Amino acid sequence: MSAAVERPGERPQDVATHFDRSAEWFDSVYTGSGVSPLRRLATRIFMYDIFWRFDLTLRECDPIAGAAVLDIGCGTAVYPEALGRRGAARLVGLDFAPTMIAIARQRMEAAGLAARTELLCTDYLAYPETERFDYTLAIGVFDYFRDPGPYLAKMARMTTRKAIATFPQLWNPWTAVRRLRYTLTGINCPLHFFGRGRVRRLMQDAGFRTVRVRTLTNIFFAVGEP
Repeated sequence: MSAAVERPGERPQDVATHFDRSAEWFDSVYTGSGVSPLRRLATRIFMYDIFWRFDLTLRECDPIAGAAVLDIGCGTAVYPEALGRRGAARLVGLDFAPTMIAIARQRMEAAGLAARTELLCTDYLAYPETERFDYTLAIGVFDYFRDPGPYLAKMARMTTRKAIATFPQLWNPWTAVRRLRYTLTGINCPLHFFGRGRVRRLMQDAGFRTVRVRTLTNIFFAVGEP
């Protein structure tokens, strides 16, 4: 993995290790591959926000034809694939976890999108600020960062149309459930939650002129326009 930018209170290597170990499971959440029908149904019910935020992101990335998209924390490239199939011309995906990037490359190759895609195992703060993108995404990323400010500020500088980010809700019953799950399963990974007001302030302080924050079941779905 490329060197991550270390900041006090952040543990990028622990995040990378967690997602390296869970990459195949993470991918199956979206694809249902290798999963029983009962488990697919349970995933749809109990992880509904994952599919809701996916659909909302695709709607927000419109128009997409000919657009350039940067996906921070791209995972297995589910979002880049969907946007590429809809006509995005340039797709850049960044992730801490090498296994995530390996699966992402396989996905984009199989979809015939490899020529339009650049996938890198690196921290976004280490990524060169040499081009701008129509859309920047940080979906399910800020769960693992105490201070998303530097990431959002860089997104604001590199975005021409919209930046889309999600934040897990602080005051939600699922917060306790998620914390307990991490504790019981021994996941050694930081986990952070946010209030709606803080999400709006983070986006505004980053430099976004227009900010919309929508409440889903247990996350905030934020859209910023520079």
